Amino acid sequence: MTDLLNGDCYEFLKTIPDNSIDLVVTDPPYEFNAKVTGGGMFSDKNAERYGRKSIRMLNNLEKLDSTTFKPSDILDTLKWKMRKFYGYFFCNKTLVPDYLNWSVANKFTYDILVMAKTNPIPAHSTHHCSDLEYIILIRDKGTYFTGSGLEQDCYKKFYQTNCQKRIHPAEKPVELLKRFVQVSSKEGDVILDPFMGSGSTGVACKELNRNFIGIEKDKNYFNIARNRINDLPFITNESETVIVKNRNTLF
Repeated sequence: MTDLLNGDCYEFLKTIPDNSIDLVVTDPPYEFNAKVTGGGMFSDKNAERYGRKSIRMLNNLEKLDSTTFKPSDILDTLKWKMRKFYGYFFCNKTLVPDYLNWSVANKFTYDILVMAKTNPIPAHSTHHCSDLEYIILIRDKGTYFTGSGLEQDCYKKFYQTNCQKRIHPAEKPVELLKRFVQVSSKEGDVILDPFMGSGSTGVACKELNRNFIGIEKDKNYFNIARNRINDLPFITNESETVIVKNRNTLF
């Protein structure tokens, strides 16, 4: 079963029954330095310090309201929707302490995974190369985890990968998401991505025979995600009317 929802995830999560989700795999908004984002984003000073490619990426994310974020808001909401709390959350280094502090406060186990990008933005004179993204794994006692029968790299902590398609400015590779889904869920489990973007988690779940709930508030990216998951051609025209799939019998 696949349930794709176009709108605000906090509103849609209210309609999902408590204790019904087995796993969350998601790439929530990040938190960027206020000096980089905002009105001065395209200043020569920022372009020189962070690189024009980096500034363009931040601009695209800012248009999607993805440059400021408070993890505790979504984590507190998800806690009641899951059978046992279990989730993979992509983030940048600024938000790592927020996820870890929340995990400790709620007495959950956490782990820090690292994704090394093979095509990072080049380093500049004021900082090291920004080639790392972090994935915080938060889990309750008794949650499912197995590497049995899988390639050894499916459960490593350090991944070197690249996303070739770049449909979305924060897109993650499907193969990496499949690793997380494989080791942390069983066939038929319900996987949630409340920040679906272009649908990579949904594609991974479909290939692995998992039930999937995806929520995306941007109409254009929701359309792309729907077509990717349903094996339809990509449609990127923002003026197209988005058809929200009817709620099915997942619950």
